Amino acid sequence: MGHIFLNLLYIVWCWTCKPLLSFKLAMKTFFFFLRARAAVIFTYTCIIAGFLSVIAADDISAQIVPQELDTLSHSEVERGIYHTEYSVSAVPWRVYVLRVNRRESEAEFRTVKAGRELAGLETPTQMISDFDSDNVEVIGGINGDFYGRGGIPVNAQVSDGVLIKRPVDRAVLMFDDRNNPYITTPSFSGFVETPDTNTSIDGVNEARAANQLILYNMYKGNTTRTNGYGSESGLQLLDDWIVNRRMKAVVRNLYPNAGSSTIAPHDMVLSGHGRSAAFVESLAIGDTLDITLQLEPLTIPIVEAIGGSTQFIKNGIVKSNWEERHPRTAVGFSQDTTDVYFVVVDGRQPHSAGMKLSELGEFMVILGAEHAINLDGGGSSAMVLGNRVLNSPSDGGRQRPVSNGLFIVLDPSENDKENNKRTGSTNNNE
Repeated sequence: MGHIFLNLLYIVWCWTCKPLLSFKLAMKTFFFFLRARAAVIFTYTCIIAGFLSVIAADDISAQIVPQELDTLSHSEVERGIYHTEYSVSAVPWRVYVLRVNRRESEAEFRTVKAGRELAGLETPTQMISDFDSDNVEVIGGINGDFYGRGGIPVNAQVSDGVLIKRPVDRAVLMFDDRNNPYITTPSFSGFVETPDTNTSIDGVNEARAANQLILYNMYKGNTTRTNGYGSESGLQLLDDWIVNRRMKAVVRNLYPNAGSSTIAPHDMVLSGHGRSAAFVESLAIGDTLDITLQLEPLTIPIVEAIGGSTQFIKNGIVKSNWEERHPRTAVGFSQDTTDVYFVVVDGRQPHSAGMKLSELGEFMVILGAEHAINLDGGGSSAMVLGNRVLNSPSDGGRQRPVSNGLFIVLDPSENDKENNKRTGSTNNNE
């Protein structure tokens, strides 16, 4: 029995790893059948056939044919915002899409940092409560970036103009002050300017190293959590938060030879060590500074950004670096940026196997996406519509607490303006 099993393993190895040895495989198979008894051959052949069918099912890419996409449901959630659910029974797949037509809709795209802190975890439905004070209507959203210990996102995030974390060498989805989407792999630079000096900012909301100048904002937490081997200054912004534009700020407090300053009374705290501490100590209460935080190569003002892993569709060309089937979350947009697509794919479940990144790319190109970024997938993949979870997350159907999310929102005041424009009505405060 042992030699029969070894022979079978050798056949499988030749078949899967050494296709050029097909002649040798045929001869080996011939002598194996001569030696083995019919019953044993039948048993092991069934085992091997099942094993190979599993390998083949995952190894062969499914060619997505538009005619094979079954539309399970389709609805216009709000003017210009559409929800569609698709299935492909052959694989099988279940895919959920939120599409925003920016010509028809006044919707905006907003990111949320879980718990409003750099280190924090919440489910997408929990994040919706973060909009309570913003007087906006949350239409729906998806999970965001990959994350590490404590819920710190791997890549950059900007929320309402506030840079929460600087980028790493991965793709980032960004929205400018006119809601236009961009995907790029940005680099960070920052500066503090006085009438006489121009000093580099080395980082945002991160540990301060030797001679560095770090900017801390409300997303760091209550304090800067720095040691006492430096100096810090509390600043009040005179402008709105914005990336890629100068912001004026005034010095309100100085903390020489001190650390762990309280952030909350200020909009930001500059913390310096060594040479940078000397710069902080040169400031005086009442000084006005110009603060610039840049995400290059873009030069337009950025108000929202969320990180991902890679841009897997660029100018309609799919380029995948992740060829296992998993639940997926992605965002894409058309060449003219009119249509923005939020896409979630169920996976690791009987009703949906999950997609390879190449398969997701093919699917999104069929939808109309010319550019797309891959966000965190697996058990993190979730899509919500209002407070309802649309998909079936792979963690037993439960949403996983994640680092951040991306949401579609409507400003009621903008909707009123648009309705008045269409109807010709005005509000005379009567």
